[in-house]
Amino acid sequence: MGINASEFRDMPELDLMPPPAAGAATGISQATFEWADAQHAETATQGRHSLWQRTAKRTADLGIVLIVSPLALVLTVLVAVLIVLADRHNPFFVDERVGRRGRRFGCLKLRTMRSDETALSAYLEDHEDESLRWLLSRKVGSDPRVTRFGRWLRRSSLDELPQLLNVLVGEMSLIGPRPLSEREFVARPEGSQRLLAQVRPGMTGLWQVMGRSDVSNLERVALDDEYAADWSIRGDLRILARTPASVLTRVGAR
Repeated sequence: MGINASEFRDMPELDLMPPPAAGAATGISQATFEWADAQHAETATQGRHSLWQRTAKRTADLGIVLIVSPLALVLTVLVAVLIVLADRHNPFFVDERVGRRGRRFGCLKLRTMRSDETALSAYLEDHEDESLRWLLSRKVGSDPRVTRFGRWLRRSSLDELPQLLNVLVGEMSLIGPRPLSEREFVARPEGSQRLLAQVRPGMTGLWQVMGRSDVSNLERVALDDEYAADWSIRGDLRILARTPASVLTRVGAR
């Protein structure tokens, strides 16, 4: 797909970009938003794939899901039982995400955190640099609410096994841009939003095989947009082939 991480080094560094209305509150200038949107203006007109390409991608999704479902079901049930035994909580978690055509859907995951707002508040007080990240994306570098077993699930990506159901019903694809929350979606430049609305979010993708959490926010935007504008079946197969190695080596996993 022509992705070269070195190309990003010359770009101005942005943290997570909030919606323009929040710019003054976060100290990010309107000029920054205008620059970011200009970067996507050209690619926003791309990403229009043929009916044959979309049908082939959907057929591949369904075929692979049906093949791996028996093993995935056994693993999911086993992990769910272990979560219940360890934490006495519902092992499943549904998080709203923005999908194709801007439709909201419930992204399924195995639960990896416990409810402990006190621990989170104390963490944010001790790590002021994480406060803005939490405000904008509801994520922090080392969330104290993540259980020991949950941390292992995240590093192994086993917490995402239930998303095979999202793929089966057509809300996600095996390969695609990262599933974004509404907060993250509206923080993207308009050109980026138009591109992402043309594809289903994926269980894995360029961000997964190029570093996961080690990829900067600006690189994530670029990787997501590059995929949405220029995906192909051959490229999907390459990403799918590289995903097991990325998961096993735990590069960028947190």
